[in-house]
Amino acid sequence: MIFDLKDAPHDPASLTLSPTVAKFVRSKADIVMLFGPRREGKTVGGIMGCLWHAERFPESQPLKVAVIRDTWMNLSRTVMESLREAAVRGWVEVEWMAGGTEAILNGGVCRLYLLGMDRPADANRFQGLEIGMAWIEEPAPAADLASGVPADVLGMAMSSMSQHGVENRVQITMNPPDDDHWTMNMIETLQAMGKSGMTVETFWIPPGENPHVTQEFRDKMRDVFMAVGRHDLIARLVEGKIGQVTTGVAVAPEFNELIHVYRDEKGQIAPMGVSPKFESFRFWDFGLNPTVVFCQRDMWGRFRLVGCRVGENMGVEQFVKGHVLPFMEKYRMMPPRVERVTKGYPRPAKSGYEYRDIGDPSGKNREASSSDRSAVWALERMLGTSFTPGPPDWPARRDSLRHALSTLIGGVPMILIDGTECRPLIRALRGGWRYPKDNAGKVGHLPIKDMHSHPGDALGHGLSVLAPFQDVVKRLVAPERTPFQRREIKPKSWMGR
Repeated sequence: MIFDLKDAPHDPASLTLSPTVAKFVRSKADIVMLFGPRREGKTVGGIMGCLWHAERFPESQPLKVAVIRDTWMNLSRTVMESLREAAVRGWVEVEWMAGGTEAILNGGVCRLYLLGMDRPADANRFQGLEIGMAWIEEPAPAADLASGVPADVLGMAMSSMSQHGVENRVQITMNPPDDDHWTMNMIETLQAMGKSGMTVETFWIPPGENPHVTQEFRDKMRDVFMAVGRHDLIARLVEGKIGQVTTGVAVAPEFNELIHVYRDEKGQIAPMGVSPKFESFRFWDFGLNPTVVFCQRDMWGRFRLVGCRVGENMGVEQFVKGHVLPFMEKYRMMPPRVERVTKGYPRPAKSGYEYRDIGDPSGKNREASSSDRSAVWALERMLGTSFTPGPPDWPARRDSLRHALSTLIGGVPMILIDGTECRPLIRALRGGWRYPKDNAGKVGHLPIKDMHSHPGDALGHGLSVLAPFQDVVKRLVAPERTPFQRREIKPKSWMGR
């Protein structure tokens, strides 16, 4: 953040802000978001955003602001420390109240309620709190997958905005998140709905806009993250780009978005399309989060992954009705339909897609509530198919997947993925599907079971049946003989002369 200290220190209108942060502070959108790398002034910009919004409604001062972070410790190290530094430099006046859990800015312009969400129950602190503004600092985790501010906290904050005479404002300041973080989904959802007229505005700070942060510091930060293998943190914390938070070790390091994700002639991610001329498959993983990967194999033997759907806490019947069949109807990938003539003789089947279903062998296990039902039973009944179980052992699935990702056929990857319809699978292969790694650097033998593991497991089951790595090993150990080599050559009569 850049300030002109010659101007009045307590008037936010007189402060000279970096260009992007200035636009963020002055935004009148209902939800305003500021993204940027580390040390680019996001937190101080949030403080100035509170003061600027309070100046818009002088008759309703003090503006009551809920300042939210994932933990009280992180809140004290970021927002509270920035407030102390701003007070020392004369940018704002700060009076601490209620044992340091509240702060009065500039003699009563703003009253900040500092809330750390250490436990889910901490959201209850919004009860009885009447605020005019909410500020969420770093809702996305920095370097792991378990921290951050949950999405329901935003809803609780919005429901507490009842300060008289103040237009509601939510400001979010953060490093760029994972591409499937709730903040990214919220933007798309609110912009698509538009029923309430709620406006959302986002601002991205380009790296280097704050001249008080040297390039040497940025280079050192990049080198350290590179040395420890955290390329995801280089993207998010150094370059200010959306990335994926990864912890542990990726199951499929051979995956490369530049070559495995389908792109059009201009190099842009585009739908890959489907064809009834190709063999069609559905790869399955079951459990509370049933998953399907739609696959087609072309005449060269390449696997075209055209769709991926993941259910959340539902049964197979609900998943098929709500996710699988709608996808098939969207791309007209329904199975052939046979019609009957008046005499009862069937006509030839209309053109359609015939599937082979392969997946998790545990899907054949009977449900505890019924000895006749299983996930595979429901699947075969609803889709009129027969199910082929994949191998139960993990190495067979792992090796088949990694071999397929590292194989080229005719100079083209053996696996091509539709970037528009297979986002859960791409996130899994990018590093979300991973082995656990402890503080000593020891890596676990089996992947972590979470939302990212289901698309990876489904793909592994399918490839271990259609392109098993064991067959590759057999060919390497005992190469197949050519027809000429297999033919027995009998000695001719003249050979003995």
